[in-house]
Amino acid sequence: MRKWDSSLSTKLNMVCTSRLPLIISILIIVCIAAARFPGEMLPRAWLPFVSRAQYLPPVCPPGVTVLPNSTLYIASGNHPHVVGEVCNNTSNTIWDVTVYVNFLNSSGGIMSSGSYSTPMTHLSPHTRTCFDVGSNSYGGIERAVAYQFEPATSSVTVYPRPNLTVISSQSTLIMPSLDYDVTGVIRYDGSATIHSVMPVITLYNSEAKVVACEYTYTYSSTLTAGQSSGFESYIYGRDNAGATRLCRCRI
Repeated sequence: MRKWDSSLSTKLNMVCTSRLPLIISILIIVCIAAARFPGEMLPRAWLPFVSRAQYLPPVCPPGVTVLPNSTLYIASGNHPHVVGEVCNNTSNTIWDVTVYVNFLNSSGGIMSSGSYSTPMTHLSPHTRTCFDVGSNSYGGIERAVAYQFEPATSSVTVYPRPNLTVISSQSTLIMPSLDYDVTGVIRYDGSATIHSVMPVITLYNSEAKVVACEYTYTYSSTLTAGQSSGFESYIYGRDNAGATRLCRCRI
């Protein structure tokens, strides 16, 4: 049996004792930085995607229709918003798709109204896109508790959407602010040069209801045939207490 070297133990104890103040100082600095900048110190978490079997989006009825997967949220100043999706279940490409909402109080009366043209200006046949409609007037003391839709409007166009593909995308949840950082790459496979390419991001909860609709632009303001460009979009504080389960980027 090997004998324990007491001199080695003494040396180790001296090293640990001499560096203890340095270790304590480092821990204090880290704690202070975490308290002042919590969003920078805490790790990012990947958005918990659900499988296709779990995610069941609503079926699109014939025509141009607002789908029954919308949600209400109240922005600053008691300002009501509705986020949801509109579907083009026709054989035509449409554009200038506008959604109309009436915001209701607790008695069922109309408090205010709002309208919004979807950020995806052209909607191909049998596709959908998201919207975020806010009230035309800012809320007062009374709070909107419900909403109702008027029929959506759109126009048929003979111009198809550009041949664009989302070749990669990912979503990161930023803690503790509950912001989402969405990044990706878009490829253009058309011929003529196009401008101001706009990816549209939709966040869904576990019930396949829309909880956020945002858009951004690619880093490159113009795209030529075969060119790709990245994009990034920040969605601020819309995780809805951890309810978001799916992020989709459409172009």
